[in-house]
Amino acid sequence: MAELNQGAGQERTDVEIEKTIDTLVVGAGQAGVAMSEHLSKHGVPHLVLERKRIAEAWRTGRWDSLVANGPAWHDRFPGLEFDLDPEVFVTKEQVVAYFEAYAGKINAPIRTGVEVKKVVRNTDTSGFTVETSAGVIQAERVVVATGPFSAACGSIDCSSRRETDSDSLCRLPQSGATARRYCPGGGSWVVGSTNRR
Repeated sequence: MAELNQGAGQERTDVEIEKTIDTLVVGAGQAGVAMSEHLSKHGVPHLVLERKRIAEAWRTGRWDSLVANGPAWHDRFPGLEFDLDPEVFVTKEQVVAYFEAYAGKINAPIRTGVEVKKVVRNTDTSGFTVETSAGVIQAERVVVATGPFSAACGSIDCSSRRETDSDSLCRLPQSGATARRYCPGGGSWVVGSTNRR
């Protein structure tokens, strides 16, 4: 198999990918990296495809000031501690660096810069035909490990106020805002149960 591992989330488009693989994992975020670790432990040949960079949702789809939901001792993969005070709530940048370090530690076969365009169950043979931006792959199994906890729900629209809203209220959907600058003046509250913003 060609060398497929990525260092520090660098995009590699010069590496040829396998055309047939036992298991294809789509997405190189927390779930995709964790799946790669488990597949490797069980000796299952696999490939992880990521359309952008490792942990892309943490890089570009989170509020600028986001910290993890729990302290560093709690939010981690097996066998790799965060290199900081275990009681600290890590920043999104620290999470990205950690995912990259973990992917390197487990030698995860991640190929970045490859978009999965279509997955179709084969009718004449077992497995799936997967169309990607780098060609077609035949996989016996496909694991979809894309996106954070919930689906995106539109774009920023601070003009969509209800009559009962005060002038100082700015409603933001879960996706679309990554910084406080999108709300006019003063502080802001993030209300909800996911860590998307």
